[in-house]
Amino acid sequence: MFVNIIHFLNMVHETAPLTRRERKRNARINGIIDAAMQIATQEGLSQVTTHRLARELDLAVGALYRYFPSKDAIIEAMQRRSMEDYGIALSQGLDRVRQWLRDTSHPDNALVELIALAMLYRQLVQELPQHYHLNNQVMGNPQNVLPGSEGDRVVETMMDLFRTLAKPVLRAQENGLLLDSVSALDRVILYWSSLRAVVGVQKLAAHDTSIDGETLFREMVLTMLRGCGAEAQKLHTAWNLAAQWTQHEKEGSS
Repeated sequence: MFVNIIHFLNMVHETAPLTRRERKRNARINGIIDAAMQIATQEGLSQVTTHRLARELDLAVGALYRYFPSKDAIIEAMQRRSMEDYGIALSQGLDRVRQWLRDTSHPDNALVELIALAMLYRQLVQELPQHYHLNNQVMGNPQNVLPGSEGDRVVETMMDLFRTLAKPVLRAQENGLLLDSVSALDRVILYWSSLRAVVGVQKLAAHDTSIDGETLFREMVLTMLRGCGAEAQKLHTAWNLAAQWTQHEKEGSS
């Protein structure tokens, strides 16, 4: 396995020591969000209601409002957490692959980073399935985007994630590895959307052996990057290096 994402995120989210009362409140807030994400994963976002959550958590409905002023506030917290957790994990993954390239005396290579990001995203789907299902429901159905200020904050969190992931795309463009005819931000939004789709198709392989999920994943990543102007030989080299990095991650966490 790679670095355990759930354990890693718990460490990242640690802050200065809290009082006992603050720890108790944070634990309750996180418990509400956890329960809401589980319901959304299993039954759909529409089933996340204050009454259902109160029943799930054995709380009075009024007690929920001490932590969240409305159902929309709970859904906002779920959606923002899923994006923030992805952002933390993927940003740290980028740092690790860059460090690995330096440690192994390989030149800085933004194509390796972009392929490694795809491999790390696939791992995140496995280790944080609730995040994946929630993001699918939000991005796949515009009706699930919250109205008003809650929706604005969710979309801004999502765009923060895309702006972070656009950095290696921009570096690749500046180094002539990718064409700059489309903005780095637009490139990464397309890349993210394609990754989300192909990982979903990969899941079907468990039910139909004619689906070669690994080949589909590899071809999607390489096709997207070739379409952005990457040369075939450079992509081949970058893929092999990214695969070596993932193996290094597995061995380091075993």
